[in-house]
Amino acid sequence: MIQFTDLTKRFGAVTALNGVATHLRGGRVVVLMGPNASGKSTLLKCLLGIVQPTSGTVQVLGQPIRGQWAYRQAIGYMPQLNHLPENLTTAQLFEMMRTVRPVPPGTVLDYELYEAYNLDYWRDRRLGTLSGGTRQKINAALTFLFAPRIVVLDEPSVGLDPVAVEVLKAKIRRFRAAERLVLLTSHQFPEAEEVGEDLLYIRDGQVQLDLPIADLLARADRPTLG
Repeated sequence: MIQFTDLTKRFGAVTALNGVATHLRGGRVVVLMGPNASGKSTLLKCLLGIVQPTSGTVQVLGQPIRGQWAYRQAIGYMPQLNHLPENLTTAQLFEMMRTVRPVPPGTVLDYELYEAYNLDYWRDRRLGTLSGGTRQKINAALTFLFAPRIVVLDEPSVGLDPVAVEVLKAKIRRFRAAERLVLLTSHQFPEAEEVGEDLLYIRDGQVQLDLPIADLLARADRPTLG
C-alpha cells in the first residue's frame, strides 16, 4: 500500500532522512518508532505531501505521489496536535469536511467513532470551548470518516482518556481486519506491542529495524517489549 524507495530529505546541511526504504502492506498495523529528531515526522510529511523529498520516491497504492493529490483521498490522518477551527461548532466542522472533501460514489461514511464518543452531544458547541480530549476525539472521528484505505495516526493516545484510548484501539483492530493499513507513531513500547504487528524503527534518518514485533521478541528471547 505504501512504498518508500531510497527516500532522502535534506534541510540545508541537515539530513533528516537518509535512504529510507520499506514496503508497508495492507492488513497490518505498523508502529513507527524512534528517538526525538530521528526523522519520523519528516517521513510522515513526505507521505502526506507536506514536504518534497530531496531524492527517492513514495508510492501509495502502487502510484508515485509526487505532483498529485488524488491519493490523499485514500488516507485518513490524525495529527498529534488538534488544530481545529475554534469558531466553528462540531456540527459545522463535520459539514464543512463533507463539503470540501470529494467522496467517491458508493462510499459509506464511517460514523462509528463519532457515535462511540457521543460527539453529537457537542454538536452545537464551538470547538474553541471544548477540552483537549474532546477535540482529540473529534480528530479521531474525522480520521476514519471518509472510509480511507490507510490511516496515519501520530501519537493517537495523547490527550485521550483511558476509555477513549480503548475505543480507538478496538477501531484500529477492526480497520486492520478489513485488510487496510494503519501506520501509527508511538514512544510507548507497551502500546506498540498491544496494537501493532510490525515495527519500523528509525534513528538518525535511517531504518534500524523493519520486522514483525513477534520476530523481534523471538530474537531478543523476551516475552514483551516493555
